[in-house]
Amino acid sequence: MKNPITIIFVILFILSTFRLNAGWVITQRHSTDDGLIRYETLMIQSNLVKMSGLDGTFIFDLEKESFILANESKKVYWEGKFGEFRNSYYEALKLIIGEFTKDLPQDQKEMYNSMFQETIDMCAAPSQSAIDSLKTEIKSTGLTEEIAGYKSSRYEVYVNGVLREQLWLSAGIPLKKDLDMKKFASLMNEIEPNINGEYVYENSESYLNLTITGFPMRTIDDLGIMVEVIKVEEQKIAGSEFEMPADFKKVGLDELIRLAMIGSAGYDSEDDGWE
Repeated sequence: MKNPITIIFVILFILSTFRLNAGWVITQRHSTDDGLIRYETLMIQSNLVKMSGLDGTFIFDLEKESFILANESKKVYWEGKFGEFRNSYYEALKLIIGEFTKDLPQDQKEMYNSMFQETIDMCAAPSQSAIDSLKTEIKSTGLTEEIAGYKSSRYEVYVNGVLREQLWLSAGIPLKKDLDMKKFASLMNEIEPNINGEYVYENSESYLNLTITGFPMRTIDDLGIMVEVIKVEEQKIAGSEFEMPADFKKVGLDELIRLAMIGSAGYDSEDDGWE
């Protein structure tokens, strides 16, 4: 008969190994101040992140600095590097708009070219001078709240003296072994649209340093959009979750955009996942 102490150590070793290899599944609720709601699921493990439930499926590999955009309904995906995304997106839009406008009258072509220029500006990487021109101030309110079972500290982000964002961060979720939060935030800034410069402050050093203090359990921006964690689970995630199924086809970014545009025709809030 085996020594009971030995059995206990074996069990503890198995459990500790499982914990080291376990990842995280986090469910978020996105809501607007007029009552519309959508849900998103994040899977996080070994610096791999999968986001699904909003505008398609996104898979990020922080080690390779690459990511995948997938259209689940059409079973197609695009894969590339963070650093090449903005230029690839620009070239894809240029191709699509060129095809769309080739038979239009000159005045309509000029109108669409003007619209396209706005898109170019959105996709352009924010300049360091634009970042430096902003005074980004992070204030800790000293207030805490339990969100999804985790103690969360509330912070306020002021940009040039104006409150732009409120964040509730929790250091209680031990994500450091699975996710480099600062690197993830920095890489996300490389692909996030820069709409009228309104999110440039997220590239500031003070904001990026805030991201390493805890996981965002709730955020509210100045447009009234709230993202709140409603469920946190620690579990082993199969490696296949971060890969594309064999029946998915790899396509160019232009094809992925075309399919997205087709899918958005006849827009309906229910079809977009809003409650």
